[in-house]
Amino acid sequence: MPLTGPGEPYGTSLRRGIDLAIGAYNNSRKSGQPEIAVLYEDSKGEPKVASSAFFKLKSVDGVPAIFTSVSGVVLSLGPLAERERMVLINLSATSPKICEADNRYVFSMIPDGGKESSYLARKVAEMGSEKKVGVLYVNNAAGIDLMTRFSKEIQNAGGKILMAESYDVGSLDYRVQLTKFKGAGVEIGYLVMFGNREVVSALSQARELGLNINWVSYAGVESDYLLDQAAAVAEGLKYSFPKFPDPTRVESFRVSYRSAYSGTPDVYAITAFDAATLISGIVADGARTPDQVRAALLAASVPPGALQGAGGSKAFDQRQCTSRDFEMKTVKNGKYEPLLK
Repeated sequence: MPLTGPGEPYGTSLRRGIDLAIGAYNNSRKSGQPEIAVLYEDSKGEPKVASSAFFKLKSVDGVPAIFTSVSGVVLSLGPLAERERMVLINLSATSPKICEADNRYVFSMIPDGGKESSYLARKVAEMGSEKKVGVLYVNNAAGIDLMTRFSKEIQNAGGKILMAESYDVGSLDYRVQLTKFKGAGVEIGYLVMFGNREVVSALSQARELGLNINWVSYAGVESDYLLDQAAAVAEGLKYSFPKFPDPTRVESFRVSYRSAYSGTPDVYAITAFDAATLISGIVADGARTPDQVRAALLAASVPPGALQGAGGSKAFDQRQCTSRDFEMKTVKNGKYEPLLK
Protein backbone atom coordinates (compact mmCIF):
# COMPACT_ATOMS: atom_id res chain seq x y z
CA MET A 1 0.00 0.00 0.00
CA PRO A 2 1.18 3.62 -0.45
CA LEU A 3 3.07 4.52 2.72
CA THR A 4 4.89 7.41 1.01
CA GLY A 5 4.12 9.68 -1.93
CA PRO A 6 0.80 11.33 -2.88
CA GLY A 7 -1.20 8.32 -1.67
CA GLU A 8 0.34 8.32 1.82
CA PRO A 9 -2.87 9.55 3.54
CA TYR A 10 -4.68 6.50 2.14
CA GLY A 11 -1.90 4.23 3.37
CA THR A 12 -2.03 5.72 6.85
CA SER A 13 -5.78 5.18 7.15
CA LEU A 14 -5.53 1.63 5.82
CA ARG A 15 -2.64 0.73 8.09
CA ARG A 16 -4.45 2.05 11.15
CA GLY A 17 -7.53 -0.01 10.35
CA ILE A 18 -5.47 -3.15 9.79
CA ASP A 19 -3.38 -2.68 12.92
CA LEU A 20 -6.48 -2.10 15.04
CA ALA A 21 -8.08 -5.32 13.79
CA ILE A 22 -4.97 -7.48 14.12
CA GLY A 23 -4.26 -6.06 17.57
CA ALA A 24 -7.79 -6.94 18.68
CA TYR A 25 -7.38 -10.47 17.32
CA ASN A 26 -3.99 -11.08 18.93
CA ASN A 27 -5.20 -9.77 22.29
CA SER A 28 -8.24 -12.06 22.31
CA ARG A 29 -7.08 -15.17 20.43
CA LYS A 30 -7.83 -18.51 21.98
CA SER A 31 -5.36 -21.20 22.97
CA GLY A 32 -3.97 -22.88 19.87
CA GLN A 33 -4.78 -20.00 17.54
CA PRO A 34 -1.73 -18.43 15.88
CA GLU A 35 -0.47 -14.95 16.55
CA ILE A 36 -0.68 -12.86 13.38
CA ALA A 37 1.88 -10.35 12.15
CA VAL A 38 1.34 -7.98 9.23
CA LEU A 39 4.22 -7.29 6.84
CA TYR A 40 4.07 -3.88 5.18
CA GLU A 41 5.61 -2.99 1.83
CA ASP A 42 5.46 0.53 0.40
CA SER A 43 3.97 0.50 -3.12
CA LYS A 44 4.23 4.31 -3.36
CA GLY A 45 1.03 3.95 -5.37
CA GLU A 46 3.11 2.84 -8.38
CA PRO A 47 2.34 -0.42 -10.26
CA LYS A 48 6.00 -1.37 -10.89
CA VAL A 49 6.96 -0.90 -7.25
CA ALA A 50 3.83 -2.79 -6.18
CA SER A 51 4.70 -5.68 -8.49
CA SER A 52 8.09 -6.12 -6.82
CA ALA A 53 6.45 -6.00 -3.40
CA PHE A 54 3.86 -8.57 -4.55
CA PHE A 55 6.50 -11.13 -5.50
CA LYS A 56 8.50 -10.52 -2.32
CA LEU A 57 5.47 -11.07 -0.12
CA LYS A 58 4.49 -14.18 -2.07
CA SER A 59 7.83 -15.87 -2.71
CA VAL A 60 10.04 -14.69 0.16
CA ASP A 61 7.58 -14.13 2.98
CA GLY A 62 5.04 -16.75 1.95
CA VAL A 63 1.94 -14.80 2.95
CA PRO A 64 -1.51 -16.32 2.21
CA ALA A 65 -3.12 -13.01 1.21
CA ILE A 66 -2.07 -9.48 0.23
CA PHE A 67 -3.91 -6.26 1.06
CA THR A 68 -3.54 -3.51 -1.52
CA SER A 69 -4.97 -0.19 -2.72
CA VAL A 70 -4.84 2.45 -5.52
CA SER A 71 -6.69 1.60 -8.72
CA GLY A 72 -3.68 1.52 -11.03
CA VAL A 73 -1.95 -0.88 -8.65
CA VAL A 74 -4.95 -3.17 -8.21
CA LEU A 75 -5.60 -3.32 -11.96
CA SER A 76 -1.96 -4.17 -12.68
CA LEU A 77 -1.70 -6.79 -9.92
CA GLY A 78 -4.99 -8.51 -10.80
CA PRO A 79 -3.59 -10.64 -13.64
CA LEU A 80 -0.55 -11.51 -11.49
CA ALA A 81 -2.83 -12.60 -8.65
CA GLU A 82 -4.75 -14.85 -11.04
CA ARG A 83 -1.62 -16.35 -12.58
CA GLU A 84 0.18 -16.85 -9.26
CA ARG A 85 -2.98 -17.96 -7.41
CA MET A 86 -2.49 -15.32 -4.72
CA VAL A 87 -5.42 -13.72 -2.89
CA LEU A 88 -5.41 -9.95 -3.42
CA ILE A 89 -7.72 -7.88 -1.25
CA ASN A 90 -8.55 -4.40 -2.51
CA LEU A 91 -9.10 -2.03 0.40
CA SER A 92 -9.74 1.32 -1.25
CA ALA A 93 -9.41 1.36 -5.06
CA THR A 94 -12.60 2.43 -6.82
CA SER A 95 -12.02 2.13 -10.57
CA PRO A 96 -15.15 0.49 -12.04
CA LYS A 97 -12.86 -1.77 -14.09
CA ILE A 98 -11.82 -3.65 -10.93
CA CYS A 99 -15.28 -5.09 -10.36
CA GLU A 100 -15.83 -5.61 -14.07
CA ALA A 101 -12.79 -7.89 -14.36
CA ASP A 102 -13.19 -11.64 -14.26
CA ASN A 103 -10.57 -12.52 -11.66
CA ARG A 104 -11.00 -15.33 -9.17
CA TYR A 105 -8.34 -14.12 -6.73
CA VAL A 106 -9.18 -10.41 -6.33
CA PHE A 107 -11.65 -9.47 -3.60
CA SER A 108 -12.79 -5.87 -3.01
CA MET A 109 -13.80 -4.70 0.45
CA ILE A 110 -14.49 -1.15 -0.78
CA PRO A 111 -17.92 -0.84 -2.44
CA ASP A 112 -17.97 -1.02 -6.24
CA GLY A 113 -16.82 2.35 -7.62
CA GLY A 114 -18.94 1.89 -10.73
CA LYS A 115 -22.10 1.50 -8.71
CA GLU A 116 -21.21 4.52 -6.58
CA SER A 117 -20.60 6.62 -9.72
CA SER A 118 -23.93 5.54 -11.16
CA TYR A 119 -25.72 6.39 -7.93
CA LEU A 120 -24.07 9.82 -7.70
CA ALA A 121 -24.86 10.57 -11.34
CA ARG A 122 -28.54 9.91 -10.75
CA LYS A 123 -28.51 12.18 -7.73
CA VAL A 124 -26.80 14.96 -9.67
CA ALA A 125 -29.37 14.61 -12.46
CA GLU A 126 -32.11 15.02 -9.85
CA MET A 127 -30.59 18.42 -9.01
CA GLY A 128 -31.68 19.53 -12.49
CA SER A 129 -31.00 17.87 -15.82
CA GLU A 130 -30.59 21.32 -17.38
CA LYS A 131 -27.76 22.23 -14.99
CA LYS A 132 -24.27 22.72 -16.44
CA VAL A 133 -22.05 20.00 -14.97
CA GLY A 134 -18.25 20.07 -14.90
CA VAL A 135 -15.84 17.35 -13.75
CA LEU A 136 -12.41 17.98 -12.24
CA TYR A 137 -10.61 14.65 -12.15
CA VAL A 138 -7.19 13.24 -11.38
CA ASN A 139 -5.35 11.84 -14.39
CA ASN A 140 -4.92 8.28 -13.14
CA ALA A 141 -6.79 5.00 -13.52
CA ALA A 142 -9.45 5.74 -10.90
CA GLY A 143 -9.98 9.34 -12.00
CA ILE A 144 -10.36 8.50 -15.68
CA ASP A 145 -12.57 5.47 -15.10
CA LEU A 146 -14.85 7.22 -12.58
CA MET A 147 -15.17 10.30 -14.78
CA THR A 148 -16.06 8.12 -17.77
CA ARG A 149 -18.68 6.13 -15.86
CA PHE A 150 -20.16 9.25 -14.28
CA SER A 151 -20.42 10.99 -17.67
CA LYS A 152 -22.16 7.99 -19.22
CA GLU A 153 -24.63 7.70 -16.36
CA ILE A 154 -25.39 11.44 -16.38
CA GLN A 155 -26.36 11.14 -20.03
CA ASN A 156 -28.51 8.07 -19.29
CA ALA A 157 -30.28 10.12 -16.61
CA GLY A 158 -31.07 12.93 -19.03
CA GLY A 159 -28.25 15.32 -18.19
CA LYS A 160 -24.89 16.03 -19.79
CA ILE A 161 -21.33 16.98 -18.94
CA LEU A 162 -20.46 20.48 -20.11
CA MET A 163 -16.72 19.98 -19.59
CA ALA A 164 -14.22 17.65 -17.93
CA GLU A 165 -10.79 18.89 -16.86
CA SER A 166 -7.96 16.69 -15.59
CA TYR A 167 -4.95 17.33 -13.37
CA ASP A 168 -1.77 15.36 -12.74
CA VAL A 169 -1.27 13.29 -9.59
CA GLY A 170 0.46 15.45 -6.99
CA SER A 171 -0.71 18.76 -8.44
CA LEU A 172 -2.34 21.17 -5.99
CA ASP A 173 -2.99 24.11 -8.31
CA TYR A 174 -6.27 23.92 -10.25
CA ARG A 175 -6.75 27.60 -11.04
CA VAL A 176 -6.50 27.06 -14.81
CA GLN A 177 -9.19 24.36 -14.77
CA LEU A 178 -11.40 26.27 -12.35
CA THR A 179 -11.12 29.44 -14.43
CA LYS A 180 -12.45 27.44 -17.39
CA PHE A 181 -15.36 26.28 -15.19
CA LYS A 182 -16.11 29.88 -14.31
CA GLY A 183 -16.00 31.05 -17.89
CA ALA A 184 -18.31 28.24 -19.03
CA GLY A 185 -20.82 28.88 -16.26
CA VAL A 186 -20.51 25.47 -14.60
CA GLU A 187 -23.21 25.11 -11.93
CA ILE A 188 -22.46 21.66 -10.52
CA GLY A 189 -18.89 20.45 -10.11
CA TYR A 190 -17.91 16.82 -9.55
CA LEU A 191 -14.54 16.40 -7.79
CA VAL A 192 -12.78 13.11 -8.58
CA MET A 193 -9.62 13.69 -6.61
CA PHE A 194 -6.77 11.50 -5.35
CA GLY A 195 -7.00 12.72 -1.76
CA ASN A 196 -8.32 15.40 0.54
CA ARG A 197 -5.27 17.63 0.22
CA GLU A 198 -6.43 18.08 -3.38
CA VAL A 199 -10.05 18.61 -2.34
CA VAL A 200 -9.05 21.31 0.15
CA SER A 201 -6.96 23.07 -2.50
CA ALA A 202 -9.73 22.86 -5.12
CA LEU A 203 -12.44 24.21 -2.83
CA SER A 204 -10.19 26.98 -1.48
CA GLN A 205 -9.12 28.07 -4.96
CA ALA A 206 -12.73 27.99 -6.18
CA ARG A 207 -13.62 30.36 -3.35
CA GLU A 208 -10.70 32.65 -4.24
CA LEU A 209 -11.85 32.79 -7.87
CA GLY A 210 -15.42 33.60 -6.87
CA LEU A 211 -16.99 30.43 -8.26
CA ASN A 212 -20.57 29.79 -7.23
CA ILE A 213 -20.64 26.05 -7.84
CA ASN A 214 -22.60 23.28 -6.14
CA TRP A 215 -19.81 20.77 -5.46
CA VAL A 216 -20.31 16.99 -5.27
CA SER A 217 -17.88 14.14 -4.67
CA TYR A 218 -17.63 10.59 -3.36
CA ALA A 219 -17.09 8.82 -0.02
CA GLY A 220 -13.36 9.46 0.28
CA VAL A 221 -13.89 13.15 1.09
CA GLU A 222 -15.27 12.39 4.56
CA SER A 223 -12.26 12.87 6.80
CA ASP A 224 -11.00 14.91 9.74
CA TYR A 225 -8.50 16.59 7.42
CA LEU A 226 -11.14 18.24 5.24
CA LEU A 227 -13.00 19.78 8.20
CA ASP A 228 -9.82 20.72 10.04
CA GLN A 229 -8.35 22.50 7.03
CA ALA A 230 -11.32 23.86 5.13
CA ALA A 231 -14.65 23.51 6.91
CA ALA A 232 -15.84 26.93 5.72
CA VAL A 233 -15.19 26.35 2.02
CA ALA A 234 -16.44 22.75 2.26
CA GLU A 235 -19.83 23.88 3.60
CA GLY A 236 -22.57 22.52 1.37
CA LEU A 237 -20.37 19.89 -0.30
CA LYS A 238 -22.51 16.85 -1.15
CA TYR A 239 -21.16 13.34 -1.57
CA SER A 240 -22.15 9.72 -1.86
CA PHE A 241 -21.35 7.39 1.03
CA PRO A 242 -21.91 3.66 1.71
CA LYS A 243 -24.95 2.88 3.83
CA PHE A 244 -24.06 1.12 7.07
CA PRO A 245 -27.06 -0.94 8.22
CA ASP A 246 -25.87 -1.20 11.83
CA PRO A 247 -24.93 2.24 13.24
CA THR A 248 -24.04 0.74 16.62
CA ARG A 249 -21.22 -1.28 15.03
CA VAL A 250 -19.91 1.79 13.27
CA GLU A 251 -19.93 3.83 16.45
CA SER A 252 -18.22 1.04 18.40
CA PHE A 253 -15.43 1.00 15.84
CA ARG A 254 -15.15 4.78 15.91
CA VAL A 255 -14.75 4.73 19.68
CA SER A 256 -11.94 2.17 19.41
CA TYR A 257 -10.30 4.12 16.62
CA ARG A 258 -10.44 7.43 18.50
CA SER A 259 -8.97 5.78 21.56
CA ALA A 260 -6.03 4.45 19.55
CA TYR A 261 -5.38 7.35 17.18
CA SER A 262 -7.23 10.43 18.49
CA GLY A 263 -9.15 10.95 15.29
CA THR A 264 -12.22 9.87 13.36
CA PRO A 265 -11.87 6.95 10.91
CA ASP A 266 -12.59 7.49 7.24
CA VAL A 267 -14.23 4.91 4.98
CA TYR A 268 -10.83 3.42 4.12
CA ALA A 269 -9.98 2.70 7.76
CA ILE A 270 -13.34 0.94 8.07
CA THR A 271 -12.80 -1.27 5.01
CA ALA A 272 -9.25 -2.11 6.12
CA PHE A 273 -10.45 -3.02 9.61
CA ASP A 274 -13.15 -5.27 8.16
CA ALA A 275 -10.69 -6.96 5.80
CA ALA A 276 -8.13 -7.63 8.51
CA THR A 277 -10.83 -8.86 10.90
CA LEU A 278 -12.11 -11.24 8.23
CA ILE A 279 -8.67 -12.58 7.31
CA SER A 280 -7.57 -13.01 10.93
CA GLY A 281 -10.68 -15.10 11.59
CA ILE A 282 -9.98 -17.23 8.52
CA VAL A 283 -6.38 -17.81 9.59
CA ALA A 284 -7.53 -18.61 13.12
CA ASP A 285 -9.77 -21.32 11.65
CA GLY A 286 -6.82 -22.98 9.94
CA ALA A 287 -6.35 -21.41 6.49
CA ARG A 288 -2.66 -21.22 5.62
CA THR A 289 -2.48 -21.05 1.82
CA PRO A 290 -3.94 -18.57 -0.69
CA ASP A 291 -6.34 -21.19 -2.05
CA GLN A 292 -7.55 -22.03 1.46
CA VAL A 293 -8.06 -18.30 2.15
CA ARG A 294 -9.93 -17.86 -1.13
CA ALA A 295 -12.24 -20.79 -0.39
CA ALA A 296 -12.91 -19.44 3.09
CA LEU A 297 -13.67 -15.95 1.74
CA LEU A 298 -16.22 -17.38 -0.67
CA ALA A 299 -17.76 -19.56 2.01
CA ALA A 300 -17.93 -16.65 4.46
CA SER A 301 -20.15 -14.72 2.05
CA VAL A 302 -22.89 -17.39 2.03
CA PRO A 303 -25.65 -16.62 2.77
CA PRO A 304 -25.51 -12.97 1.60
CA GLY A 305 -24.89 -10.69 4.55
CA ALA A 306 -23.05 -13.36 6.52
CA LEU A 307 -19.92 -11.18 6.72
CA GLN A 308 -20.07 -8.91 9.76
CA GLY A 309 -17.84 -5.87 9.94
CA ALA A 310 -17.59 -2.45 11.53
CA GLY A 311 -20.38 -1.23 9.25
CA GLY A 312 -22.64 -4.23 9.76
CA SER A 313 -23.41 -7.08 7.38
CA LYS A 314 -21.96 -7.22 3.88
CA ALA A 315 -21.50 -9.74 1.11
CA PHE A 316 -19.37 -10.31 -1.98
CA ASP A 317 -21.20 -10.36 -5.29
CA GLN A 318 -20.44 -12.73 -8.19
CA ARG A 319 -17.33 -10.71 -9.05
CA GLN A 320 -16.10 -10.79 -5.43
CA CYS A 321 -16.85 -7.12 -4.83
CA THR A 322 -18.61 -5.90 -1.72
CA SER A 323 -22.30 -5.18 -2.18
CA ARG A 324 -23.50 -1.99 -0.49
CA ASP A 325 -26.22 0.60 -0.95
CA PHE A 326 -25.40 4.31 -0.86
CA GLU A 327 -26.80 7.49 0.58
CA MET A 328 -26.07 11.18 0.10
CA LYS A 329 -24.35 13.19 2.82
CA THR A 330 -23.28 16.81 3.10
CA VAL A 331 -21.07 19.16 5.09
CA LYS A 332 -23.39 21.22 7.27
CA ASN A 333 -22.29 23.62 10.00
CA GLY A 334 -18.83 22.09 9.98
CA LYS A 335 -20.06 18.51 10.36
CA TYR A 336 -20.81 15.55 8.13
CA GLU A 337 -24.55 14.97 8.06
CA PRO A 338 -27.03 12.84 6.06
CA LEU A 339 -28.51 14.90 3.24
CA LEU A 340 -32.19 15.26 4.01
CA LYS A 341 -34.60 15.28 1.10
